[in-house]
Amino acid sequence: MNRIKLLATLFVGIFIGYTVATFSFSNKQNESGLVQEQQLNYSNINEKQPDIAYVNDPSSSKNISSPLADKVIDPSSRVTQVSTSSHQKLEAEYQQLDKAYLQSKRKISSLQRKLDEFDESNISTKQMEALVVEPFKNSIGNFVGAERNEIYNFHQEEEDLDWGYNMQNNISDFISTHYNANEVNLVSVICKQQRCELLIIQHVDEAWRKIAQDLGYQDWWKFRSSNSTSHNHPDSDSALAIYTFLAL
Repeated sequence: MNRIKLLATLFVGIFIGYTVATFSFSNKQNESGLVQEQQLNYSNINEKQPDIAYVNDPSSSKNISSPLADKVIDPSSRVTQVSTSSHQKLEAEYQQLDKAYLQSKRKISSLQRKLDEFDESNISTKQMEALVVEPFKNSIGNFVGAERNEIYNFHQEEEDLDWGYNMQNNISDFISTHYNANEVNLVSVICKQQRCELLIIQHVDEAWRKIAQDLGYQDWWKFRSSNSTSHNHPDSDSALAIYTFLAL
């Protein structure tokens, strides 16, 4: 009898143990399946969810390329562009007005010098010719009236070591480095008190005209009047002796 009870108890224990183990294993499988399903759903959500970033978000490490981002313009940059454009336009207009002003002053000065030619001068032609070397004596002797007086007085003035010295260097350096430099010979350049005298021998036609034209484009060239005379060089059929007097 006791053995029967013992066997019955053993059988019931085995049955209960098997039932509990089966139930526990089933719950674990359900829980594992639920976790996998949740992970799968979360992964799908991440795949479907678009990346969202704000244009001005400093924490975003992605480069945004969208119509909205492309249209975003820094107001300060546009103001700078407008300011630069306006400044360039005003600068161009100023240069044009300044150029026209200098041209007008040169024309007025030229007309004034023509009127001055009617003035009398006490300076003789011999005195004028003594101011320069050959072959420029004939050229300087052609000046009359107020122009003759101005050139003669120019030679009587003391040497100008300030403006005159600097201008002499500017002119001589420019001529010596010009691409037509080998076609002319700068015999002398003297500058005093905002006036200059140039003695040039031209060996090729139009050479001095090209150099003089380029001189006028220099920033330091502010002369508003230029008076020149020329004669054939006595020792050459093609050379030309040119005398030029400049004034501001």
